[in-house]
Amino acid sequence: IWFGERIKGALAGIVIWPVIIFFACSFLWTNEANNAHMIDGLNEGKSSYREVKLDSIDPNFENKLVHISGNATTSDILNDSDFSLSVPAIKLSKKVEMYQWKEEKKQESKDNYGGSSTTTTTYNYKKVWEDSSIDSSSFNQQAWHTNSSIWKYRDSTYSANSVKIGAYSLTTPLIAMIEANDPLDFTKYIPKINTGEIVTWGTIYVWKDISIPEIGDLRVTFTVANNNIPISILGKQSANSLGSYIAKSWSDITRIDSGTKTAGEMFQAAEQENTILAWIFRVIGIICIFIGFSLFFKILPMLAAIIPPLSWIVGAWVALVSLILTVIVGWGIIVLAWFAYRPFLSVGIMIIMSLLVWGIYYKIHQK
Repeated sequence: IWFGERIKGALAGIVIWPVIIFFACSFLWTNEANNAHMIDGLNEGKSSYREVKLDSIDPNFENKLVHISGNATTSDILNDSDFSLSVPAIKLSKKVEMYQWKEEKKQESKDNYGGSSTTTTTYNYKKVWEDSSIDSSSFNQQAWHTNSSIWKYRDSTYSANSVKIGAYSLTTPLIAMIEANDPLDFTKYIPKINTGEIVTWGTIYVWKDISIPEIGDLRVTFTVANNNIPISILGKQSANSLGSYIAKSWSDITRIDSGTKTAGEMFQAAEQENTILAWIFRVIGIICIFIGFSLFFKILPMLAAIIPPLSWIVGAWVALVSLILTVIVGWGIIVLAWFAYRPFLSVGIMIIMSLLVWGIYYKIHQK
């Protein structure tokens, strides 16, 4: 790559870096707002939820957040026409994967004296099962690595229209929250298969040659949420049904867990998930800010690339400066968002941190 082309790429980074920084900061702010709203919603739920009985409906709890545990039941029969399956279940899910080529590209760049660079690209190909089509038309070596685009079967999910837990009916959004995690028992529900299809270990294989899979072959698996499975629900009581509960903070704190769980266990799991999700989004936002600052300073190591060893030194300093700015801006946005949405907690943390710093300073100078 010629030196002039590398400079053009670096100048493009200077143009787009503020856009990346803006969206990254907006993303961080929104994440902190959502996190704070969910915390408020869960706290509201913990202080106001009611336990209800399976066999009766208490009108005093109308439009209240309620907790219930019991077996989810349905009289519906779910049908898959592709394999003539009829299953009495709450949910039936069909997953279809195709055996395909996947391209892996690895690039290594080396700076040359004078500012140009040499890039070596290595392509590797492997066969994988994927549930979506891999476009082989863009492969570097298309002639020997061509994928099929013809899917005989496609993914499908079937849900019961009527599901009950005790005296309560579940609304459609709550039924959708029940996950089909158990493998379908093909010894009990036998699929109708065609020529070239075999059933083994709970999986249907659609192969051209049953001895070994080839590119374009399919494999089909079914999972199910069986009838009469134990579940636990946090939801809003509305007449004789259970639906979504929206807290005063506009957070949806509706929850369905498999098995018999207490309300305390369900709230604790929700809080843990909220914390994990907030940290994942924080990391994503901070990485984007780092990328933005790196693009802004990218021209400096490019200019220094006239002498390759100098490019490494300048690049290291650019990375360090970008990291420092990322910490300042990224954590600055997070702190400001906390002051906006959780001011009392933020002030409390600041007081504790100030006392801690003062205590350390006092101990050091006392010696």
